[in-house]
Amino acid sequence: RRFIGQDLYMPSLLSYKVGLVAVAVDTSGSIGHNELGAFANELRKVSALISEVIVMSCDAKVQSFEVVRDMGYFTNAVKKIKGGGGTSFLPPFAELKKRRITPEVFIYLTDGEGQFPEKHTVNYPTIWVMTTEHKAPFGMTVQMRL
Repeated sequence: RRFIGQDLYMPSLLSYKVGLVAVAVDTSGSIGHNELGAFANELRKVSALISEVIVMSCDAKVQSFEVVRDMGYFTNAVKKIKGGGGTSFLPPFAELKKRRITPEVFIYLTDGEGQFPEKHTVNYPTIWVMTTEHKAPFGMTVQMRL
């Protein structure tokens, strides 16, 4: 608790690890380098709690899909992020379904400018991390300050 004022959440003596986490990074044309850098920083902050993460970059389709088991190499995964087109939030959900992957949690890092799924059809928790004031139609929406 001593470091919360510095935006650092340090682990306690107890160890809690989350299993497979899927992360979709919005790489559409409305996302700039500042947002991508902020997204990478947020993921680095929680990396101590993650055993394995699937990182997908997505604009109107999934541009890259990478499994990262060593968060020390996460920076390399961020460098491979591709995109720049329109925005649809549907492809990452479809990609996980196609690959028969059920993560413990799904995190979508985005500005919220795009086409949302019409209804919640997944059986895993979804966290939308938004750089704007938008609110997702399902899951938990968290506002991110840049």
